[in-house]
Amino acid sequence: MHRSLLVLALSLALTIGPIGLRSSVVYGTTQENILSRGSRSPQVVESNLRSAAFKSAAETAEPGRQTTPGARRARRTGARKPHRSSASRPTQAQMRNVDFHVDDTIILHVRNLRGALLRTNSANPAFFDDKNSFNIRIDSGTISMSTESLASLMNNFVFAYPKAPLKDVSLSTEGNQIKMKGTVHKVTDLPFEIVGDLSATPEGKIQLHPTSIKTGGIPVKGLMNLFGIELEELIKGTESRGVKIDDNDIIMDPEVMIPPPQIRGKISAIRIEGNDVIQVFGPEDKSSGSSNTSRRRGSNFMYFRGGTIRFGKLTMSKADLRLIDKDPKNPFDFSLEHFQSQLVAGYSKNQPNLGLVVYVPDYSTLRGTASKTASANAASNTVSKR
Repeated sequence: MHRSLLVLALSLALTIGPIGLRSSVVYGTTQENILSRGSRSPQVVESNLRSAAFKSAAETAEPGRQTTPGARRARRTGARKPHRSSASRPTQAQMRNVDFHVDDTIILHVRNLRGALLRTNSANPAFFDDKNSFNIRIDSGTISMSTESLASLMNNFVFAYPKAPLKDVSLSTEGNQIKMKGTVHKVTDLPFEIVGDLSATPEGKIQLHPTSIKTGGIPVKGLMNLFGIELEELIKGTESRGVKIDDNDIIMDPEVMIPPPQIRGKISAIRIEGNDVIQVFGPEDKSSGSSNTSRRRGSNFMYFRGGTIRFGKLTMSKADLRLIDKDPKNPFDFSLEHFQSQLVAGYSKNQPNLGLVVYVPDYSTLRGTASKTASANAASNTVSKR
């Protein structure tokens, strides 16, 4: 009798059990699986069921979260996406008291600058022999330009194209205002004079707001009366060079106006000091050249760190390059177009950390020496011909 009852119970268990278990799946774990893992106590079983239920609730609360085994494994092991290699990162840049030559007539006097060299082609590092290979990002800094340099920028770049509306531009200062003179092309060329205030726009550009406009010595009202409707169309040609007319104001964009290497930064303030226009990028650094950093690296210097840079036949990864003025009594006169000559005339020291320090003479010194040499050669040739 007992044996018959036992056989009947086993038969019912085999018949009903699989049906009931198939309806009790929780996050891929069944009661059958849990109960079949050895002789576990009810507390262990209950704990496993609560864990499975918690996972299910979490997935319901975060439907976008990946639940594949690989994703769960990555979360457990703390796996992260691969980082960009240090060689391809921007090279940090710092400058102090540098006369940076865009060319022989356009000079940016960098009082101080912090930023980076940005590749123009992600596959190629900044190459000092190719000024189109990088831009200079300015995070903070103060840069001044003389009115002579600004006039050269206008004449040799901004308005250096056929049928430009303005030519023969000259600039000077009158107190806190700037005066622009030149020739405006209308039916015939006419002299003009604009006196106005400089300010920084919310977009980080330079705004010249005229307070006085004259053509041929006669006052006129507004820039449109000066230029005329036809020249309004011509002035649009300069927008690609960083200058445009906005109502009665002239808007200048330093990111576009300055030839390569172009700058990337927004002007936060602008003012006139003597014959110079002072442009502030980001927060102004008013520290003097006697700071600890200046004493450590030289009062006039350019410092490049991190990433990869090239110059001449050399490639420096994890860059650590300092260019220090050999004559710190005046600003470090540096020309990117002629820096190889400056390096040859200087000397370098390798550092224990594999960095390189180069003591560089001023470009103006080399240019003066070259001019004297050329004059001497010319005189010698003249004498020999006699």
